[in-house]
Amino acid sequence: MGFWSYCFGWRKLDILPGDLVLEVGPGQKPMIRSDVLVDKFLTDDTERGGGLVVDRPLIVADVCALPFKDEVFDYAYTAHTLEHVEDIERALSELQRVAKRGCIIVPHWHWEGLWNYPFHLWIISTKGNKIVFRRKCRLFETNDSELRSKTKDLAWHMISRNLEAFEIRYEWDSEIDYEVIRCGCEDFRPRRKASVERVVRKSLPLRAQLKRWARIAVTRFLRWWWARTGELNPKIRSSSPNLFAPYSAPTGLDTGSDHHAS
Repeated sequence: MGFWSYCFGWRKLDILPGDLVLEVGPGQKPMIRSDVLVDKFLTDDTERGGGLVVDRPLIVADVCALPFKDEVFDYAYTAHTLEHVEDIERALSELQRVAKRGCIIVPHWHWEGLWNYPFHLWIISTKGNKIVFRRKCRLFETNDSELRSKTKDLAWHMISRNLEAFEIRYEWDSEIDYEVIRCGCEDFRPRRKASVERVVRKSLPLRAQLKRWARIAVTRFLRWWWARTGELNPKIRSSSPNLFAPYSAPTGLDTGSDHHAS
């Protein structure tokens, strides 16, 4: 993602001035227009490219049990997160419950066929206006040989500037039209998944660290400017200590079993 795309690519989405935007699974690179972040893993970088960035309000929660009231957000954004989630039906249900509309970005099956990430659980495609999730089975258990790693590195250099061709961008309004397919074989089970209790840090080269801090600095400046010009939601601009009180689900609400999304 280039600098311009990072700063202003969100304008291609159906996000209106003043919208309250939720992002689920922001990881090391939150979308710049997101107002509230939700991530389950604070200290385990196993399933993301670097340490979690916390440069705006963050709620520690699971995409399958979001602690918010119904339709409290105008827009819900999630990128490269749902392919990690076991209970995909519950995750999609929760996104539709807490937001009026949103965007799902996931790797296309072309991408998964080339990389076959060991912690991705789904092969994802589209069928008309429907997004289709196919559960990986045991046939996807492969050892990452040195030759395969070098091939992936070469392919990455070739396509890294055209990632959108290998992604699915699915915007929805009121309802997510989806299909879940399981072939009936034994499901693929990753050898290792992220944990809420484990500490796993990924070290970044100096250039990547500089880019990370530059993004944070630019994010803070642009969000400050958007707050002054009315682009952000007034409740975000107010910096009230009770910001989340009207949005949070009642204490003790049964939000279901604990599944993870990173």
